[in-house]
Order: sequence, then structure tokens, then C-alpha cells
Amino acid sequence: MNVDYEKITQLLNFFIKKNSNSRIQKLKAIKLIWAADRYHIRKYGRLVSNDEYCALKYGPVASLAKDVADLDLDYIDSSYVDYINKYLTRDDERLVLFSHRDVEEDNFSKSDKEALEFAWKNFGSLNGFALAEISHDFPEWLRFKDELESKEIRKANIVVEDFFENPKELTTLKSDPFSLPADLLQSSKEFYLANS
Repeated sequence: MNVDYEKITQLLNFFIKKNSNSRIQKLKAIKLIWAADRYHIRKYGRLVSNDEYCALKYGPVASLAKDVADLDLDYIDSSYVDYINKYLTRDDERLVLFSHRDVEEDNFSKSDKEALEFAWKNFGSLNGFALAEISHDFPEWLRFKDELESKEIRKANIVVEDFFENPKELTTLKSDPFSLPADLLQSSKEFYLANS
């Protein structure tokens, strides 16, 4: 996948700016990116973030988004650190993100914006831990549930095709907000597979 630090930074910035105080719990921001990506790939056949996903204790995580949110210099290209810091800062414990500039929305397509608004409308009122619980109901995380919960593994690479699968059971939501007609879902999956 193409690494796009600017877009990832702006995705985080978008969700921070959705809060009137220009701050957000890091876990919440990362989970909102997951929600936008899940919506977008199912409807349009590509992830908004174009990030690689892994399954962790708190659910599916866009890897680069987590690294940017943490400003993890072991994984971030040093040439982008100034750009990231121009928009985002973290509290001392790296649990809260703050924004210092407006979102550069030209990083987003029309369908990207649709997915971001979907994520905020459906999940913006929840905290990161509630979102993590919700994400545990979806196939991309459930594939690794037993190994993660038993601590046999701490991290696993998500199979992106699992985003196209519907949950078998919802334990935290009354209905699946990501639900789409089967023919649209199949077309999106075919588009994704043809372009991946």
C-alpha cells in the first residue's frame, strides 16, 4: 500500500476538529478511522486511509494512523515529522490528540468525506473504549479473537477481504450500520480485488 502521511494526519485532524475543543481521545480517533474505512471499502472498494490493518486488543487498527497518533519515530519516515507536528500534538501520556490547524480537506475525495461523516454521525458520540467493544463484533477482528484474548498473540495482520463480511452476531449494537445490499457489496469486493 502507498504510505500517505499527509492523508493519515488529516484523517486524525478531521476527527479532532469535529470536537469543539479541538481535542480527542487517541483511541476514539483511531476507531473512527476504522469505521470510515469499513464503510468506504464496503461501498466503494477501497479504504479511505489506504492503510494496513492489524488486529490488537482494542480491535482493528489502521497501523500508520496509530503510528502517526503516537508519533512513533521507529515507524514514521522522519521527513514527515514536521508536517505531522504542524497539525497534531499529544498529551504527555499520548492518550489525547490536539489539533492546531484547520483540516486540509483537499486530501479527501467526495466519497472519503462521505465515509468520514458516516463514522462521525454513527459513532462520534461514543468514547474509544465503547468503539473498541463495537469493533470486536466484526469479522476482521473476530478471526483473531481467541488468540488475542488468550494472549497467545498481541498483534495479527488483518485480512482486508474480511471487511466485506457481515457480522454473524452483534453484541453491542442493535443493527449493523455498515449493512449494504449484497449486490453492491459483491461489486465493491470485486473492485477491491481487481485493484489490490
